[in-house]
Amino acid sequence: MKNLKVSMKLIVGFLIAVALTAVVGGVGIYGLLTASSATSHMYDYNTAPMPYMSKAIETMQRMRVNTRQYIVYIVDHDMDGVEQTYTTIENYKKAITEALNNFDASTDEPNIQRIFDRARASYDNEYKAHLQRVYELARQGDYPGIIDDLDYSRSVIDQIVADFDQCMELLVEDAHLADAGNDTMTKTLLIVIIAVLVISVVISLGLAFYISGLISKPLGNISKALDLIGSKGDLAMPPTLRKARRSAHRGRMKSA
Repeated sequence: MKNLKVSMKLIVGFLIAVALTAVVGGVGIYGLLTASSATSHMYDYNTAPMPYMSKAIETMQRMRVNTRQYIVYIVDHDMDGVEQTYTTIENYKKAITEALNNFDASTDEPNIQRIFDRARASYDNEYKAHLQRVYELARQGDYPGIIDDLDYSRSVIDQIVADFDQCMELLVEDAHLADAGNDTMTKTLLIVIIAVLVISVVISLGLAFYISGLISKPLGNISKALDLIGSKGDLAMPPTLRKARRSAHRGRMKSA
């Protein structure tokens, strides 16, 4: 570095400063991209599925109430009411199926998937069969049979709802864990960025003082020589200026 010209030293210093700036910017961009990716993953696989499961649970509870409505219409000998209730339940079934399909497509946690698959199988194979049996009994006017079937299927229905509730709880727990992980990662990246920034500032200041010395020292020697010429009329080259000139000459010889 000593044998380089001042202009080359300035260029090298500038390049170092640019490199340090690029490092700080690169660390910052990496941190932003990482945080953004983590937040997107948390939303897609922890937050977004919650409304689907919530809708499925709410609609299932409404469907349970409507199933009991069959008994009221049988007692009143209102077959139109029975058919209207059946149509309403069929619409609820479609809404539940859509919600469960959306939930299934938006979650990737194995434990949640296992519980969901078990509950979905019970819903498709047992709960839907129960709904069909109750409808057939309602058409026959057999409300004691409906009551017996409701009592028989209650444990199955309760287990399905409990499993869906557990899926919701696990989603909330995973969302909290993901949020805590994001906070930790953000703090770590912030510390790294500050550390890199401090190191960059220190190196930049060191380069600034070094390059300033390279420029100011020769100018100081020239200024002293001019002062001697002006005050004493001494045209002899001062020792410091001769030394600087010899050093520059040796540098040019080596570079040649």
